[in-house]
Amino acid sequence: MGSIARDMNGDILLGYSESSTSTYPSIYFTGRTLNDPPGTMEDELQVIAGQGAYLGVFDYDLYRWGDYTSMRLDPADNCTFWYTNEYYTISGILNWSTQINSAQFAGCSPG
Repeated sequence: MGSIARDMNGDILLGYSESSTSTYPSIYFTGRTLNDPPGTMEDELQVIAGQGAYLGVFDYDLYRWGDYTSMRLDPADNCTFWYTNEYYTISGILNWSTQINSAQFAGCSPG
């Protein structure tokens, strides 16, 4: 359920949902720069904490989660990432909301 993109410096940002039996589905970022050791990602950052979960019976159309995420690079500067994902504001059926965030690596300077 993740989405990923790369900026003009080759740095990548990954956005995704994370949940468990004790954590509502929440939105996170992680990334890596060209200087990071191979096979590693930087510490994750929680973008927003979910406040609920889907409580309905299994129905394929209602139970789908996370396939509406997108990570895109802003063509205006080739440094700013824009990410959108779903989360729940309150437990129930169809109580999801959309979160849109932007982020940029400190070392990226628009060309």
